Amino acid sequence: MKKSFFFAILLSSAFTSESQKSTYSPAEIKRLADLGRIWGMVNYFHPAMGSGNINTASLIVPNAAALANDPSAANFKAVVGKMLGQLNDPFTKIAAPAKKDTAILHTTDGRPAVHRLAAGYWYIALPTGAISAGDISDIPGIMPNQWDSAK
Repeated sequence: MKKSFFFAILLSSAFTSESQKSTYSPAEIKRLADLGRIWGMVNYFHPAMGSGNINTASLIVPNAAALANDPSAANFKAVVGKMLGQLNDPFTKIAAPAKKDTAILHTTDGRPAVHRLAAGYWYIALPTGAISAGDISDIPGIMPNQWDSAK
């Protein structure tokens, strides 16, 4: 409890004494809160914190003050990188977001999902009802001249 109270006093003094900005946009407030969330995860779950070699306040106070002075997205990334770098752990770093796959593997509206693959190949995922269809060419969107209407 004393540690939490001391941290709150330290953090608030860092924001009030060194911060030059008096108002923040919602995105900037979110960045400040996200820095606190990241610090919380590191503080409670990173193995280096149990070694006693890293002072938990040294991770957050200067970095929070730096972010409070410049809460831009670029500075947020730099501040988080600096904070994680203080852990001296090559595996704890900022990772790029995973690329979202927008391919539709199947549909439920009766049309096939058609995708052009490399080297001129096509991937065609037939709808669930295609198995019970009498003639596969009767399925809307299955013939090459109908692929514009397929998803």
